[in-house]
Amino acid sequence: MSASERDRRNDLYGWIDSAAPELLRASRELVEKGEASRVSDEAVAQILTAAIRLYVAKSDGEERTFPRSQAPATAR
Repeated sequence: MSASERDRRNDLYGWIDSAAPELLRASRELVEKGEASRVSDEAVAQILTAAIRLYVAKSDGEERTFPRSQAPATAR
């Protein structure tokens, strides 16, 4: 385990790194099954707001762009 991985486990917001792949997988599964309505509009808005806020802060603050998700094709 690298030092950065240990730091994430002890970070108050480290859970986000663990939750992101599961959220990606679940969203794909819901869409493929035609069951997106199982997630409330409010939850979708909150997820989008959080993601956009983090994206802007990281891309502007770190002056970089993000590569496409490296998730397996089945998780996209």
